[in-house]
Amino acid sequence: MRKNLFMSLLAFSLAGCGMHTNDPSPPQLKSSVTIVNNSVCIKVQPEEDEQIATISIGEVGNDKNSSYKHNLGMPVSSDECVSDFGYKFEASKSYHFMVILESPSKNRQGIIPMVRMFNATFTLKSNNGKLEATTPY
Repeated sequence: MRKNLFMSLLAFSLAGCGMHTNDPSPPQLKSSVTIVNNSVCIKVQPEEDEQIATISIGEVGNDKNSSYKHNLGMPVSSDECVSDFGYKFEASKSYHFMVILESPSKNRQGIIPMVRMFNATFTLKSNNGKLEATTPY
C-alpha cells in the first residue's frame, strides 16, 4: 500500500501536476464593474508604477462587436474608471472587459511577470431608462 502511494505521488509530481511556485503567467484578477452617470465604469487596483498597457472590450458571443487598444502606456488610478474609448454598450447584452496593467520598472529589471490582467464579465440591463450591471459571480 505504501509503495503504491509513493509511486502515485512520484508519478504525479513528475508529470508536472504538482504546485508551480515560479509560474511566469500573469495573474488573472477580477475588476469591479459599476454604473456611473449611466455609463459602464471598470476599476482596477494598480500597484507601484503600473500603467494601462492594453484594453480589450467585447460583446459575449459577437466577435464583430469588440474593441482592442494596445501599447497605451496610460496612467491608472484605483479611484477612476478605466477609459472605454467610447465603446457603445447596450442593455440586454453581456460583455467582457479586460485591462492589462504593465510595470515599466519590472520590465526594465526583467522581472516576470511584469503584467497583471484584470477581467470583468457582466450583463447590462435597463431599469426605467437607467443602466444596471450584473455579474455572474
